[in-house]
Amino acid sequence: LAGESFDPAGMVVTATYSDDSTAPVTGYTVTPDKLSTDTASVTISYTQGDVTKTATQAVKVDNSTIGSVALTVAAPEVGQQASFTADVPSEANYTVESVDWFCDEDNAHLKSGDAYGRKTYILNITLTPASGYSFAGDDALTGTLNGEPAQTRNVDDGKALMTKTFTLGLLNPFSDVSESDYFYDAVLWAYYAEPQVTNGVGDTEFGPKQTVTRGQAMTFLWRAAGCPEPKTKVNPFDDISENEYWYKAIL
Repeated sequence: LAGESFDPAGMVVTATYSDDSTAPVTGYTVTPDKLSTDTASVTISYTQGDVTKTATQAVKVDNSTIGSVALTVAAPEVGQQASFTADVPSEANYTVESVDWFCDEDNAHLKSGDAYGRKTYILNITLTPASGYSFAGDDALTGTLNGEPAQTRNVDDGKALMTKTFTLGLLNPFSDVSESDYFYDAVLWAYYAEPQVTNGVGDTEFGPKQTVTRGQAMTFLWRAAGCPEPKTKVNPFDDISENEYWYKAIL
């Protein structure tokens, strides 16, 4: 694999002498020390006395696969200037290409010098693999941001994209939703969105493990889209009536 040293296991190196006799040899060296996808062959060198002989062996070097990525960023706080840097571990086989902050409420990207407000921000970090490396497929690639799981997927040109949502300065009204829950940011976004996508099942509970009906799911999507008016007034469903709150959402 790219980035690794040549593994001579199972390889037998034989010296042929001037009298046509042969003998296996050890103590040989193999170059280059580290393989890359550009390496088409390795050179095997053996020295006996003051005589050195070399031979080449064709090789095929595959990309090394990156299965997980880890990044750290300065945690965003209301009033602070947006940070556009992210750090990777010293041994990482990937680098940060770009850091982007998108404000959901303003439908705009933050620029250098902009400060975080009491809003929801989507952080997108684009990663580039080192030479000879490639990112694993979406079903195998995992990522962490500041030690917490973060959605990570493949994008164009062999790069990877890490995404994380931050909701700043918003009070969490639900006792059954904690900051460590993967749905924390999504719940606060839906609660504070305009128009509101959903509220709780009571004053202090959200009910994150409750079952969602088809009518509720359609209403969530409809509200998230801004509550557009239906393009038709024809109701094709016998079990949907005009006095139900999901009527327009389903149409």
